Amino acid sequence: MQKENIWLSRLALILMVCGGVALMNKQYQEYQSFSEQLNIKHDHSGFVDIP
Repeated sequence: MQKENIWLSRLALILMVCGGVALMNKQYQEYQSFSEQLNIKHDHSGFVDIP
């Protein structure tokens, strides 16, 4: 019984880590596409030229 608990907790930990990595990857891809849209929109807006 003790061995099964150890394996179950390890499996749960691995699943949590994989889920967290997948979620972070998804958010990172959304952020990248969002920043690309911002770059396209504000490419010639003159933000850089503000003294």
